[in-house]
Amino acid sequence: MHETARCFRAMRRLAIGVAVPRLGLETPSTAPFARASADSRARAWDSVGLAVRTVAAALPEAGLVLLVPDEAAVPADVATLAERQLTYPTPPQPPDSVHETAEALRRARCDGIVVLALGGATPYLLAYLAYFAGIERRAALSAEFGGGVLTDAVPPPAGAADDASRHLALLDALGLRPRAPSGAAHAFSVGGR
Repeated sequence: MHETARCFRAMRRLAIGVAVPRLGLETPSTAPFARASADSRARAWDSVGLAVRTVAAALPEAGLVLLVPDEAAVPADVATLAERQLTYPTPPQPPDSVHETAEALRRARCDGIVVLALGGATPYLLAYLAYFAGIERRAALSAEFGGGVLTDAVPPPAGAADDASRHLALLDALGLRPRAPSGAAHAFSVGGR
């Protein structure tokens, strides 16, 4: 197991951040998540639930903290997967709210954060919040230059068109998928629950 996987598998408290497309570099006019149908948003949250269940199975002793947009209606089945839920302000946000969010994240005492970016959202707003909160390991899929704010920038997988596939590829790269017994089918797969 490589160093990144060893580091993430040893975490006692892990934040899972959910970035939605209207944050960071996107503008309200390019906010597909905000305009998405209820069905599309449900599929996006299903992909988050799959990723959180996968991490919980890989790290059964770790506490999970879910970091979600303040405007999000997080489905109960996703919210209950984490021991704690924090919200972050969506743009435009006053500087005080960013500071308050970073402080709340600092108080959560997370060892690392994995940012799940829905629908092509940028992971960098949440990575910066984690950086300001003093979280040392910050991971996400990214093909962009982020100035080192992501300690573990994982290249996006070729051909992974849906959120669930991208989330699982990120978790694979970080060693955060449970190991299936030899010869057994993997319990957590795209489309499976």
